[in-house]
Amino acid sequence: MKLLIVDDVQFMLISLKQLLERNGYKVVSARSGREALRLLEADCTIDVVITDLVMPEMSGLQLYRQAQTIERISDEGKLPAPPFILLSSFDGSNTSSSRQSELEQARHCFAATLRKPVEESALLPVLQIIEIRLGMMGHEAIFLCRLLQTSLDRLLQTSTQSDMAHVVHELRNGLDSLDLQCAG
Repeated sequence: MKLLIVDDVQFMLISLKQLLERNGYKVVSARSGREALRLLEADCTIDVVITDLVMPEMSGLQLYRQAQTIERISDEGKLPAPPFILLSSFDGSNTSSSRQSELEQARHCFAATLRKPVEESALLPVLQIIEIRLGMMGHEAIFLCRLLQTSLDRLLQTSTQSDMAHVVHELRNGLDSLDLQCAG
């Protein structure tokens, strides 16, 4: 699994990169949100992003939001944005109300929120769960994303109830087919 680490503190990047590589992960790093966005645009093989919350120019939450708009395309087709893990030295106590609000918003967007300094015993299980989810979804998720996108595009172009019913019927057949592939 390939990870992108984003932190403006060089020491954090180095220590986290060493920890993850020691545990068998491929790691690329960025020192800013803008650099991370460039990497995400150029490399569709990044599976997970681990980002700091507070960085100059762009916060981890802003990075997450902008990353959702990047169109990632592989040989199999369009890919969803990778899951994000948020790292923060803030725990909600003794922080400004704007920082608390940002932390609360982040908790709803990120696969996990971990406190810095990151403990190996906290980070590795989160990555393992994400890896299992990604592995289970693999080709089935790509097929499902394509099916949903095509069906939604067609629904937006339909003009009658019978056209809509036909598209919904095709979507259900595709989902049934996916169920059979996953069960078999």
